[in-house]
Amino acid sequence: MCERGRAEHLTWAALAAGAAAVSRRLRMDVPAGSAVVLVLPDGPLFYLAFLGALAAELAVLPVSPDLTDRELRASIE
Repeated sequence: MCERGRAEHLTWAALAAGAAAVSRRLRMDVPAGSAVVLVLPDGPLFYLAFLGALAAELAVLPVSPDLTDRELRASIE
């Protein structure tokens, strides 16, 4: 995986552990079946958040952080 021009690597174990931690945290505040918007650049943090949200039984709408506020609002309406 590459973020901001430098290579970043996660092992499968680290990915699983990180996604599980995200899932546990999300389950504290977000009811299963809810939808969440994920606004992160492509990279390790995106994959942790995306997989964690799925593990928390959430519907995930990933959107580009490069969108303007107007574009972002249009994406989630």
